[in-house]
Amino acid sequence: MSSKRIPNSMVLILAKGTSLYLMDYVLIVILFYLSYVSGCLTLVESIGVNTTIQMEEKHTTSWRLNTFQFSERDQIRNGNGDHVSHYAMWHTDFGEFYGIQADISIWGSPSQGPSQQSGAALQINCLESGHYKTFVAGFQVAHALYNNNDVRLFTYWTTTDGATSMGCYDLRCPGYVPASGASLLPGQAVAPPSTYGKEGRQVTLSLNKDPSSGDWVLYRHYQSHTPSFLGHFPGNLCSSTPRTLAWLGFVSYPVNTQGPPMGSGHFPEDDKTKSGFFTNINLHDSQGHDVEPVWIPLVDMPDCYNETDVFNREGEGFMFYYGGPSGCIG
Repeated sequence: MSSKRIPNSMVLILAKGTSLYLMDYVLIVILFYLSYVSGCLTLVESIGVNTTIQMEEKHTTSWRLNTFQFSERDQIRNGNGDHVSHYAMWHTDFGEFYGIQADISIWGSPSQGPSQQSGAALQINCLESGHYKTFVAGFQVAHALYNNNDVRLFTYWTTTDGATSMGCYDLRCPGYVPASGASLLPGQAVAPPSTYGKEGRQVTLSLNKDPSSGDWVLYRHYQSHTPSFLGHFPGNLCSSTPRTLAWLGFVSYPVNTQGPPMGSGHFPEDDKTKSGFFTNINLHDSQGHDVEPVWIPLVDMPDCYNETDVFNREGEGFMFYYGGPSGCIG
């Protein structure tokens, strides 16, 4: 199948306000980040995490929905405009989407500063009764959250009406519910990361709406055995359609300082050992069938961080590369 693409220049113009629906989507993406102060390819392993959490022990089709009540907001960012965020992403138009999946490259950022963030993620957005709702799963380096520069699984959710918002990362408030005995928990490190020019490493994640419970279930997929159920976001976080889905690389850092690397720390090229990437990108309809969207690019600082087109390659499905070096200012 041939992919459809809206030119990047058109999207940047639309993002300034000529299209309300796309401006709404861009706002959702910005809100997500403003809330936060061909080589050999192998999989990464998860490292044990020392933390106390409450597990959901019910089967994936019979979970109890959680109420959005929580006692703390993430305090990494103070919300006063002291950080800037940049991203390189491909997203869909609004549509009847019920699931998202991709292989996500794993890149470390050992020299990243304590107030910087970088990573890659799957993101689902919807607009319900005037409230923007977003939830995310992926991998990031965020010293302010985890006290070191390990690459870690993270989850995030937020809901806002434009005046007030609530949400959090990982297990810092009710929202994401880890599965009993989950093989990978939010905040848990994965290792080793990719090695530039030698080895690209990846983890495959999917987020799908369970038809029985209505919850959004997170799975880790493997080439050789059954997918591992990691947990779920409550279904009432995004219960209606249409929705937009996104695959994105991102960075965040204090204003008037230099930004961290995104992906491999190099501009994208067709080499998994040298670039951040998303491969085997899939979208699902209500029956679990693969669907092809209109692909829409969004790169807000192309001189610093960029991406390739989405293309379809045999054995790797729809895919794209992304990334950029450290040193961005602005």
